[in-house]
Amino acid sequence: MRKFNLWLILALLFGIGWSSCSTEETCRKSKTVLLGAKLYQDTLNTKTNQYVTLSYKADSLTSLGVGVNMYIYKSAKDLSEIKLPLDKLQTQSRFSIKFNEIYDTITVVYHNTDEYMSLECGCVRTHTIDTVLTTNHIIEKIQLSKPIINTTYVENIKIFIAK
Repeated sequence: MRKFNLWLILALLFGIGWSSCSTEETCRKSKTVLLGAKLYQDTLNTKTNQYVTLSYKADSLTSLGVGVNMYIYKSAKDLSEIKLPLDKLQTQSRFSIKFNEIYDTITVVYHNTDEYMSLECGCVRTHTIDTVLTTNHIIEKIQLSKPIINTTYVENIKIFIAK
């Protein structure tokens, strides 16, 4: 009987230990908060003589955070969307983006909210975009799609590339 109780206790401890590890892994994955941006270009349809919006693939894209000098993308090829990390401790983040050989700067102004996830996972800082600005060198305009940035990846902004 004692041997059975010992095995039962060991099995319970192993089960609890294994489930707590998977909870920690789930918490790590679900705390990632990134701004989603898709690239577009307005193109003239010669048959209808009207502009249509098409997805744009960058031949070469390099992006880094201004002030932190951290590369997010370095000479990435064939990208039609990018994911940018916002500074959790600030209310503004700036990114230098280079399309082929032309640089542009994107400034995102936002406010932060701490959202409680669970006892094991704690809180995650989400953002709500107030304003998005660009220096308009190659980026023609930026449209705000979904202002709330949380752990679910969505297209938050649309970046329109000039011809």
